[in-house]
Amino acid sequence: MSYQETRDIAVRAKLAAYTSIRDRGHDAPALLESVASVVAGVFGERLASGPELLVAVIHTVVGAVHGVSEAGAAVGGEAAAIMSGVLRGARRVGRPTLETVNMLANMLVRTVAGVGGDPLAAALGAVDGGRACALDLDVPVDASAGAAAAGALRAAAEMNPLLADRIREAIGAGDGDEALHRSAPSRR
Repeated sequence: MSYQETRDIAVRAKLAAYTSIRDRGHDAPALLESVASVVAGVFGERLASGPELLVAVIHTVVGAVHGVSEAGAAVGGEAAAIMSGVLRGARRVGRPTLETVNMLANMLVRTVAGVGGDPLAAALGAVDGGRACALDLDVPVDASAGAAAAGALRAAAEMNPLLADRIREAIGAGDGDEALHRSAPSRR
């Protein structure tokens, strides 16, 4: 994927998220579907895999976070919809893995913090989004939530160790390799 193609993905995601928030307010299902459509639209009818899919979904996360931020919404509060939307879109065109979940959570926390949002809320949203998409990804709920928690914790630890401690407490993750159920019961 060229630089221009990845930039275009981020711009499309930004516009989709901005428009969704502006037109529908804080409607999580609408934001989720807007973001999912961006990922699916990148590849059209062909299937994506490996690094190509990972690059597309990471740029979608970055663009969506910027779009939500520019629309004036609380970016951390929309993190679960962004995470779920990107994973569902990725599932439509490829086979996202737990590594994908981990990398998306990491990028989501970093990008939310970068636009001045709440990285703690982003981490919680990433874990909730990972949990919500587990069945779509055909992985155990705990594995998906754990991968999201590990990615969020890694991002937080590299930004600020105190933030990582707050996130660890909030999601109930021991060492970042597992996430205990914070709010939703397991679907598996």
